[in-house]
Amino acid sequence: MIKRRYQYVMSKWEKDNLLQEHEIIQSYMPEMKWLTKENLIEMLTDHPVLYMKPDTGMKGRGIIQLSHAPLGFVVRSSDSTEHIHTFDSLTVYLKSLVKNYKYIIQEGIPLLTLNEQPIDFRVLAQRPMEQWVYSGIVGKLGAKNGIITNFASGGKAISFRQAMMETMQLPFTEIKRRRDELRDLSLVIADHLTNTYPGLRELGIDYGIDIHGNAWIIEVNTTPGHQLFKALPNENIYRRIVRNFRLLNRH
Repeated sequence: MIKRRYQYVMSKWEKDNLLQEHEIIQSYMPEMKWLTKENLIEMLTDHPVLYMKPDTGMKGRGIIQLSHAPLGFVVRSSDSTEHIHTFDSLTVYLKSLVKNYKYIIQEGIPLLTLNEQPIDFRVLAQRPMEQWVYSGIVGKLGAKNGIITNFASGGKAISFRQAMMETMQLPFTEIKRRRDELRDLSLVIADHLTNTYPGLRELGIDYGIDIHGNAWIIEVNTTPGHQLFKALPNENIYRRIVRNFRLLNRH
């Protein structure tokens, strides 16, 4: 296995702040704040669903979903669901989950679903030479009624075309337009981040598409995995990724 020899950035907050500086990119970004009591009150007022994530977490670990309920709140993690009636009880419970880790709060996006399984999309951008290139896109199909779609947490691969056809019944021309939008945006993101982090060579950019068809940037990963692409029917995508990965590790 080839080891990565390039720069990476772990902090979600750091990457988010940089992306917010770019006018085009900013328009695709959900609201994000540090997890504090004051910010939690504000975000709960503005949004029906929130996600709390460790600032430097990976592979979906430690993610918490918080939503309003008729008699309080529902808090969901990877292994539990709790119904909480008061805000004070909520803050106590959240402290028990996050412990001493730094967490961010992100506006929840009502993702497209297929058979009650949430779907988001990963675009892989690579820099085998000096210029960034688009290497592929894959859909990530989460568990039924799940809160995350990560491959490490049981997510399944689905092609972008199939996902768009089955969830939104879009014609091929519209599917291609939407794919091209995410491709072009991903390259803008890559170029923008490289201005601050010139050692970046690979990005996995996670997008959500909401029930109205709008695209959102969920997260940008600087150490992306490739395994989901291996599961796609089009084997050429994975071959291209591996070829680019070998090249970028030589520079």
